Amino acid sequence: MMNASAGKRPIVEHPLVHILIVDDIQTNLRLAKAFLNGGGYQNVYLESDPFRVSEWLNSVDINLVILDLSMPQKDGISLFGELKSEFGERLPPVIFLTALHDDSWRAQAIELGAKAFITKPFDQTKMLSCINEILNSAT
Repeated sequence: MMNASAGKRPIVEHPLVHILIVDDIQTNLRLAKAFLNGGGYQNVYLESDPFRVSEWLNSVDINLVILDLSMPQKDGISLFGELKSEFGERLPPVIFLTALHDDSWRAQAIELGAKAFITKPFDQTKMLSCINEILNSAT
């Protein structure tokens, strides 16, 4: 299904894709959702509590998790490790959002199986390109 606005490139809609964004900052959640909605992703779920991610993965057929690296309740690396232990191969691809430029975090996340990193502040075009590439390779 295509959607076109005057003078803009058509947006390809992705009605079967479900994306969960986990970030403790509401502004980041709303901005990421707006970027994804603008890219045709309408099934975008927002969660600010990292302790509820397992509930989401058990109740909704999530295709991609976008996970903040630095959260006060639980850092993204620890959460990712717990999710890998709990869900194994059933865990959907994970992309990390980060404002950190510390390569040690990236190395740990890659070792656990992270598919990509999106640096804050994020750019909509780069974010959508990264997500599209990961989702296309997962099918």
